[in-house]
Amino acid sequence: MQYGLIKTAVAVPDLQVADCLYNTSALLKLIKEANQQEVRGLIFPELSLPAASCGDLFFQPTLLQGALNGLAVIAEETKAMEMLIAVGLPLKQQNKLYNCAVILYQGRPLAVIPQAYPEDLRHFAPAPQYPTMISLLGTEVPFGSKLVCQQMPEFALALEIGQDFRAPLPPSAAHCFHGAYLIGSLSAEYEITGSSFNRKQLINSHSERYHCAYLYANAGNNESTT
Repeated sequence: MQYGLIKTAVAVPDLQVADCLYNTSALLKLIKEANQQEVRGLIFPELSLPAASCGDLFFQPTLLQGALNGLAVIAEETKAMEMLIAVGLPLKQQNKLYNCAVILYQGRPLAVIPQAYPEDLRHFAPAPQYPTMISLLGTEVPFGSKLVCQQMPEFALALEIGQDFRAPLPPSAAHCFHGAYLIGSLSAEYEITGSSFNRKQLINSHSERYHCAYLYANAGNNESTT
């Protein structure tokens, strides 16, 4: 932090669909570049470890375990980094599959944020109404869509997943009410005519209305959503 400012960034990796090993390496490359530039908050796109356009492969245990393995590698490689990192992956809890973002800091998970309003209900369940605790990478972490992370005193970070920011009452409204002033939006929206303009207008409106700053990361390169 310098002159009351902190450096944040979004990172859009080159991905290969359902290749968690390759994607882990792609994310790590960008994390290391960001660390060299003294970034303290880094946001990746939605489902960035397996890639968002896996379809029914999200039901495969091999893919789910591959994403978890990738998360463990990233955690191990970032132990010495003073950086909050938001990574997207699918997680199974209580026999339900969730589209999640995990916040990592110095090699350990701080929170798991499931998507509040998934548009793909065939694959993903909506976040539970109340936060719970789950085990991830050998530690107990909070799991819920209403969490605000303030591991660093310099800023309070909260996350939205996918189409959450388009909801009539987006999670960011409650996040900002509870002290967040930086919203990371992990997305993988389909790109159609006018979507970029509409997205910018909506994010600007949320930022002004809720008095927060947005970090918006869209789908990884080479995905069918782009």
